Amino acid sequence: EGMGFGISYFPPPSGCIQCQACTDSFLGICTEWSPNFWPYCGRTRGASCSPTPAGTVGGSDYRYYASSNGSLCSANDYVQLNGAGTVFQHTQGVPIGVLDGPQGTHSGNVYASLRRMIPSGGTPMTPALQGAINYADAYQQLGGRKSSVLLVTDGEPTTCSSSVASTRNAAQSGYDDHDVETFVIGVGTNLTNLHSIARAGSGQRYDAFLVNKSDPTEFIDAMNAIRLMSMNCSFDVPQPDAGELDIDSAELVISAGDPTTAIPTTRVETEGDCGNGYEWYYDNPANPTQLTLCDNACNLVREDDEPRVDIVYQCIEPEPETTYESGTAVFEFSGPECPRGH
Repeated sequence: EGMGFGISYFPPPSGCIQCQACTDSFLGICTEWSPNFWPYCGRTRGASCSPTPAGTVGGSDYRYYASSNGSLCSANDYVQLNGAGTVFQHTQGVPIGVLDGPQGTHSGNVYASLRRMIPSGGTPMTPALQGAINYADAYQQLGGRKSSVLLVTDGEPTTCSSSVASTRNAAQSGYDDHDVETFVIGVGTNLTNLHSIARAGSGQRYDAFLVNKSDPTEFIDAMNAIRLMSMNCSFDVPQPDAGELDIDSAELVISAGDPTTAIPTTRVETEGDCGNGYEWYYDNPANPTQLTLCDNACNLVREDDEPRVDIVYQCIEPEPETTYESGTAVFEFSGPECPRGH
């Protein structure tokens, strides 16, 4: 189906202001200290708050911004969902949906949401991250798809009693208790403390990406790297409509969507048996429900722009029953026919 993406904001935007022309500038930079005059208004003209505030002049440009910080300190103040996993609260965000290209509806919703925002306020990172983890956990339980959190910030935790330690604990709990990874991008300088949050949220595998706020290509490179790092390398063992899988017959091949690039893999008994080849293992060799690629095979998939993993099983043929007709053995197969499965 493609990669899903949703977005929420912290602190939550709680006000809507009208952008105005700047009358006091220095070297082209607006020096009037008010959200109404921030350069974000001029850079993103055309978007507006929704619904548009009453009594406004047609054609004016409006933006959401955080007018308060201290009172929204619960995880539910940032992300909350209903039974369908689609409701955001206080964020003006966008629920998770499949990115559908530059002209797609969901991609357009994400773009429009970003354009409506003016960065402002403090950094209530702990409740915001906990809310995002709760949403990701509920979403993957509802939809059965692996979900991760990407935390993007230009500062360290401050408001709502947030600290590096409390945010790190939230990331650690998400990883250990809910199988939700947290990736981190820090935009700006003096953000090395974010590394510990990223490590806690990734099983000590990854540091934070620290990027220069004046170089958008660094941010794009970080996003692309995280896209690959977050790719799931575990797969559910399929269940056929009829018959029984021959678990030992599994053939797993990695390719880039072209059969000529197919790379065969080898099954090993446990994760501890993974070596230098392209290998995989079952979670329970006697009664498996999931198979996982070893690191080398997983990295091969993650480094490919268009990865493909094909898993083919054979089915177990039923044991024959023997009957006798006039002294001649006639073999009759019992049980349903077992189709070839993927």
